[in-house]
Amino acid sequence: MGERNALLADSTFYICLLDDIRRPDILTIVAGSFRLVVTGLIMREITRKRDMGGLADMLEIADRRYDTGGTLRPLLGEGQKTRGEHEVIALAHIMHTRGRPFTLVVDDAGGRKFARRHFAHLAGSMTGTVGFVAQCHTRHSILARDEALEVLEAIRASGFRAPDEAIDAAAREVTRN
Repeated sequence: MGERNALLADSTFYICLLDDIRRPDILTIVAGSFRLVVTGLIMREITRKRDMGGLADMLEIADRRYDTGGTLRPLLGEGQKTRGEHEVIALAHIMHTRGRPFTLVVDDAGGRKFARRHFAHLAGSMTGTVGFVAQCHTRHSILARDEALEVLEAIRASGFRAPDEAIDAAAREVTRN
């Protein structure tokens, strides 16, 4: 059996599930099928001001194995602060070059633009939180249809910064499968 796919997500994904819709159980389900890999910066962002309970134990910190900062140095201007989105994109690039399976979740429009500009080869593996929830049903079969639709509606109700059109499209995809 091959290596489990890594889920490389920015902090927005975790904060959405933990705070915005209060569904840490979804992270537990996802962790059953994916390795939840984060950078140290993302770990600090998602553990700040919240009790993660046992969820923190499900997260694998990648900085111990990969130099995401070194990958970013040539791309970021002098003095520009590295953001979690940048780090997770760099981590995806490193994993891609090493042939490691992953799914990249980036919600920030600026982060997605950065990825498309500097790491175009990641586009086919990149999605947002809403798209990933749909994939949990349609591609990975780890959420039942009703559960995926429930999570999408909770995201809509939470005010999470996903356009209604994206949520509607994801719901249609889930309903078709």
